[in-house]
Amino acid sequence: MQPIFIVGLDGLHRAGKATQINLLKTFLSKKEIPSLTIRGDGTRKGIGTEAYDFESEWWQAHYSSFFDYTISLEEQLYLINLASQRMSRENRCLKERYFSRRIQQANKNKGVILMDRTFISHFFVMRQFYPSISVSDSLKSINPKNSRVIYQIIPDVAFVLDVSKEELLRRCESSLDQQDKKEFRKNNILNKYSFFKNALELVRDSNLCNIHLIDGNLPPLEVHNLIKLSLEGILSDF
Repeated sequence: MQPIFIVGLDGLHRAGKATQINLLKTFLSKKEIPSLTIRGDGTRKGIGTEAYDFESEWWQAHYSSFFDYTISLEEQLYLINLASQRMSRENRCLKERYFSRRIQQANKNKGVILMDRTFISHFFVMRQFYPSISVSDSLKSINPKNSRVIYQIIPDVAFVLDVSKEELLRRCESSLDQQDKKEFRKNNILNKYSFFKNALELVRDSNLCNIHLIDGNLPPLEVHNLIKLSLEGILSDF
């Protein structure tokens, strides 16, 4: 199997993850390094409209249920666990089968996976239900059908876009999102900004992967240059 390097992008809503992933795709393309965008945590619609959103009947059938906030806490945890398991299984399949074949067909000897959200976001979510959960325990979920433990994929390097609360709120307000989505994101930033920062510090202390904190308040191209500077030496060595 050809070596595959995984680069994670993380941060709160409107931090600029998608923008940086698109810039990195262009950067890698110019270096003739195959890349694949995946979702590391959360959900996806399964309709194939975004780079990380491959068509999937399973996600199409389940997507709306992940946003039903009238259900019980136990049911919410079950769905989070279900989404995490599905995402982890899909990502392993994409990495070990689909992307490996793509690299081989392109006659290249390596490739890069760009991960939109990572285990950092998952830990942040799980701590809202289990405040004392450890980083390592948050990485695994148990399949209710066969009790199999499934682990999330850890990126080789993760870039966390550190943006001030005020700037995130400004970006939310100026976005073209529908009003309900805009309000949801604004409430998350207002109520959970400090919580995310605390979760991030715990993750950095765990030393699970190489985490770079990037000043996401800077213009997108300046942020990209900082990320690119960190990556160029790494990519030449792997």
